[in-house]
Amino acid sequence: MHLGLAQKTWGYNMNLTDVINVYRADPTLPVLHNGQPATGATLPYVVLRPLWFGHTGSLAIAGTDVVWDTQFSLYACASSVEASYNLGLAIIRSLQGKYVAGSTIEASMGYSGAPIEGRFETQVTIQQNSGGI
Repeated sequence: MHLGLAQKTWGYNMNLTDVINVYRADPTLPVLHNGQPATGATLPYVVLRPLWFGHTGSLAIAGTDVVWDTQFSLYACASSVEASYNLGLAIIRSLQGKYVAGSTIEASMGYSGAPIEGRFETQVTIQQNSGGI
């Protein structure tokens, strides 16, 4: 229950819908799939998933064990290493600093150009640092 109190106290309120809305507000970004790409999805596309530390919800530990934040991963999928990297950069530029659910988004690249099932993927992590002790 402590985590529930922390959520209410520090305002961990960015959710998947918030991320989807801010992403889709940029018409230059490709189609966004929530969870898994649709069967037969064509490149390029982006997949959104929560990045969480294991309890119910989407909280993650950020840097130390006393700071919690809300994190999501956007997987930029394209036909080449360079294309997935460039798409990852476009996502970062688009989302960085956007005001969502009472705070701003911090965007960073986790990895780029990973070969996954015949395509290449770049991970962009977005988080909303909401407080700490």
